[in-house]
Amino acid sequence: MSGKGDGMIKKRRITRKTRSRHITELPVEERAHYIEERKQRTTEARRQERNTHVMIAVLICLVLASGIFIYETDKWQPSEDTEIPVAAVVEPAPTPTPVPTAWDRIWANASRYPDSFLEALRRNPEIADFVEAYPDTPAEKSGGLRLMEKQQDTPLFLQWDSRWGYVPYGHSNVGISGCGPTCLSMVLFSMTRDETLTPDVLAARAMSDGYYVEDEGTSWLFMRDVCPEYGIKAEQYPYMEEQSMAAELEAGKLIICAMGPGDFTDNGHFILLTAYAGGEFSINDPFSRANSRKKWSYDTLQPQITQIWVYEKENVLGE
Repeated sequence: MSGKGDGMIKKRRITRKTRSRHITELPVEERAHYIEERKQRTTEARRQERNTHVMIAVLICLVLASGIFIYETDKWQPSEDTEIPVAAVVEPAPTPTPVPTAWDRIWANASRYPDSFLEALRRNPEIADFVEAYPDTPAEKSGGLRLMEKQQDTPLFLQWDSRWGYVPYGHSNVGISGCGPTCLSMVLFSMTRDETLTPDVLAARAMSDGYYVEDEGTSWLFMRDVCPEYGIKAEQYPYMEEQSMAAELEAGKLIICAMGPGDFTDNGHFILLTAYAGGEFSINDPFSRANSRKKWSYDTLQPQITQIWVYEKENVLGE
């Protein structure tokens, strides 16, 4: 018993002695082990301190966020006297019902109109009002020249003008088939200022004198034969160079051209050339306002021209 106790006493003494020694007195292995343990303890203490700081910062942020949330929620909470707006129900604007145009009404009742009228309408929508009124309009003249037309050197007369368009001409009327008399009317009025020479009057003259050819239209002879009695000289050509046509117009003359299929017609048509400038011709197309507003090059017109008439006043030659 006493021996065993002496051994334990000796071991404690050695341990206490070892602990009381300075680190420099420790063997190399013990010294290294001691330093490593102290580093680990220091690192662990710093880690715990950092984690503690992070946790404190997170808690502070959570407290601040909670306070802000509570404040904002309370701020927007309606009080007893707050009037909560009610969303207004906006009814969509009613879609307007499309108003049928003359074009729509014509094709909805196409059986009321001759095929020649419908074919003309397909080519030129400008005549829709004229075509629509046809079944209910008397086939007679309803007016003379307007002041504006009287003041123009060479006014545009439209064959489908309601003043004379419904007057019969051949198997149809002036509005559909009267391009020849309408062109000649423009020439004769421009050179004589005779206000009676309207398209319907020339159409009646062509009919009475046999210049209307059934299924063909106005005879080319009509474009020349009636002119001398009005003091107008008409010369007919199958072809003219651009500069020759330009020179005639610059001299104050007027030119009617018979046109084949192309920009103006599917069959036959007459147009009036009124001026030349900048390499282009101005025209009066008795069937189309749109064509009459445009300028036309010789290269466009010439392949479609089948005959040409040049007009001038007879008394010009004697001066």
